[in-house]
Amino acid sequence: MAEVSKSEGGEVVPPQLPIPYVTNYTNKTLTIIPLLLTSLRVWAIAMLEWGSLRFIDHAPISVWVSSALIAGLVLVVLEKREWLNFKNRRYFPISLSVLMTIWIGIVGFAYYLDTPSQASANVAKVTKDNADDDRDAVVRHLVTALNERDQARRDLASTKRDLEAARAQQPQSTPVAPADSAPLSWEGNPNWVTFGGANGGVIPYLDMRGSNPSTGSVQLKEAYLTSATTGEKIQMVADAGLEGKIPISQMNAIPAGASITLRAMFDTQMPPTRMPLKEFADHWIRGTFTAEYEGVVFTRSFNLEAQLRNYPELQLGPRVTRKKQQ
Repeated sequence: MAEVSKSEGGEVVPPQLPIPYVTNYTNKTLTIIPLLLTSLRVWAIAMLEWGSLRFIDHAPISVWVSSALIAGLVLVVLEKREWLNFKNRRYFPISLSVLMTIWIGIVGFAYYLDTPSQASANVAKVTKDNADDDRDAVVRHLVTALNERDQARRDLASTKRDLEAARAQQPQSTPVAPADSAPLSWEGNPNWVTFGGANGGVIPYLDMRGSNPSTGSVQLKEAYLTSATTGEKIQMVADAGLEGKIPISQMNAIPAGASITLRAMFDTQMPPTRMPLKEFADHWIRGTFTAEYEGVVFTRSFNLEAQLRNYPELQLGPRVTRKKQQ
């Protein structure tokens, strides 16, 4: 019998009985078996979770359906282990083995059959990636082409300016007229008169002289100068002698054998205040004279650099200089 003990106060303390450790396993069960069974529970729950999440797109549909179904059956077998062992001790291990074998077989067979479709998916992915790369390459090429187009436009504009400057340096006439027309004859370069001192001189106008050597009269319609440096255009007027300077639109036809002087006015005041020599050299050292008459468009380029070299303050062209002091 268990001994009866008393407390310090004299009270009787009932005996303490040992509580046995109750388990589903025997002393012959391997230590790892309960751990494996718990791991199987975790796996089964994970498979159920996996089966309920359709975002796992890379898995074949047969895999996630069978995984969910078999995981549910595994949970049932694990929860009813005692009942299966009570009915027959082989039911539990056989049930687990069969379910796991079925699951492995379904997964393996599904991935084996799904290899071509997966390959197709991979090909589709690669094709999409290549398409994205091609799109980016096309965008880059388009940007490069636009930049090259803009650069070509700038180069073309620069080439045009260079050609115009080269044409301005070479005097030439380009009359366009029928064989029976009566063109006028014009001198090579415009003439001018300088007002003021050598350091403060101004050029108030440019004159272009011509004549009508034909046997018939010629009606002048328009005449103007164009600067090859700035592109500035100035209309010319006709010198009518005692009648003064008149617009070309008010001129009668130029008689046969008559001379004519056209003038581009920079200043009409007397004494004139412009155009200063330096400004004149900058704007009108090169240009084009244009006259229209009787179906003729006459153009002639002029270059005044040789005449302007007579003004040393402009420092144009080669010149004598002093040696530097050592």
